[in-house]
Amino acid sequence: MIKILKGIRKMLKSLKASIPSLINVGALLLLLYFVFGVAGMALFGKLNHGEFINEHANFENFYFAITTLFRASSGESWNGLMHDCM
Repeated sequence: MIKILKGIRKMLKSLKASIPSLINVGALLLLLYFVFGVAGMALFGKLNHGEFINEHANFENFYFAITTLFRASSGESWNGLMHDCM
């Protein structure tokens, strides 16, 4: 039991040491989503709705632009979104 607690303590110590780096990576990712969300609103904000660009996935406002970018970056139907934007 004590050996397990030492291992868990070591994992928690390494997690605590890596938190600043994880915050930096998360902030960079949020900045990229912000920049591409604004660019997507400027370029694709007036697209007609199609099969994949619909009322839930579009670039008409900032919230939907960010969720659409997250959907595309996670791999869910990104090619359909790309074809609807062309």
